Amino acid sequence: MHHLYEIALFFEPPAFHRHPWTLLQMVASAPTLRKLSVSGLRLSGSFTSLNGIAPLKYLDYMALKTDPIENAAPDMLVLSSLLRAIHMTVETLLLSAPFVSLPLIQHLEWPRLHTFTVRGQTTPSPPAPYARVFSNMSCLRRLSLDVLLDAKALDITSAPTSLAPFPWPELEHLSLPVPLPEDDQMYGQLPHTLRSLAVLCNPLHIFATHDFSLPHPYAKNPSPPLSPVTASLLRRCAASPGLRLSKLEIEYRASSHRSDDVLPLVAALFPHLEELTIYRYRPSHGDGYSDELAHETAAAVMEPLAALAALRVLRAHLDFDFRPDPLQVFSEIRFSTTCRWNPKDNVFRYGTMRDVALVTARQLAPALKEVWLWMLGAYEFGPGWWEVFVVERATAGGGEEDKYVNVRQEREVVNPRPFTFG
Repeated sequence: MHHLYEIALFFEPPAFHRHPWTLLQMVASAPTLRKLSVSGLRLSGSFTSLNGIAPLKYLDYMALKTDPIENAAPDMLVLSSLLRAIHMTVETLLLSAPFVSLPLIQHLEWPRLHTFTVRGQTTPSPPAPYARVFSNMSCLRRLSLDVLLDAKALDITSAPTSLAPFPWPELEHLSLPVPLPEDDQMYGQLPHTLRSLAVLCNPLHIFATHDFSLPHPYAKNPSPPLSPVTASLLRRCAASPGLRLSKLEIEYRASSHRSDDVLPLVAALFPHLEELTIYRYRPSHGDGYSDELAHETAAAVMEPLAALAALRVLRAHLDFDFRPDPLQVFSEIRFSTTCRWNPKDNVFRYGTMRDVALVTARQLAPALKEVWLWMLGAYEFGPGWWEVFVVERATAGGGEEDKYVNVRQEREVVNPRPFTFG
């Protein structure tokens, strides 16, 4: 291994038994190693310290566990020793939250770190607001806090009236989990370099309601914010001087089926958006839209987005709750049940969903290239996937371009990244 630049250790499914920590010592001490990815590995043994670690530039250390992680202390000790060895050289960190010692992160210097992602369930709670914990990461360009929160909101600054400068002046991407504190003034101080902002539940609410593998009570946490809360947050973000977002991801519960007070605000505050992802939920569960009116509902909801002249990709979950059962009971004989694909499901997937994509494409600006619609999963199919529709426009003019707009459904669907506790 003396000439290796990159090593990846991937255990799928994640290991049920632990490996000796000396395995990581052997791998990470390769002198030419600069990129290390470790997934699904749990460590054990009487740990002392890691020695002779290579000056890594990239570290991806994830547990990939779909249930809560227990006894993370041995893994935290080993990862902490690894971070002490590489903190002056590392440029990209992707870490499993249960293994991260936030006091250590706050104590070390990170002069070259430009990408930092923490994913999973945070234990324990951070010792201070995140702006203080990560204040020694002044070169950050991407910060993703994809962490599972309880009812407590995530604080960025130390006080609601803080007028301190934004801690990451060159930040380009910021991902924060809800709930967010409504009185934090830091949202009005986002740097002009920021191009991508994501404010989403973790797990996404569609995972919490349709992924039956999530254990209780995590499947019920957190709830998407109401539209007035999301609107207030977006107004404060837009007040940042020079902010020019090109990508936005939001998740909220609408106050009405066919009207929306968030999307008109998005179009007015962020006119330069090129990619927009929305997870929009019905005012109350069980109030589904009728199949016949799906495209009309989509047209009414999407109408405000027509003002986004630069929008190229729209991803939308509109919370349609009338998808037919994908499987249909064909026969039942004693203890045996035979099922087959429900033909009505194909009508929904290739008919109704296509109609929604088509009316959306005709509603929005000519720059639109792709419409992604969330297809609800069922049973062992998971929480769902993205159906991708490519927008096709004819070159004929005459001021009636909408008549020449069509959508082509891609055969390959896009599966979302599964939720993990670390």
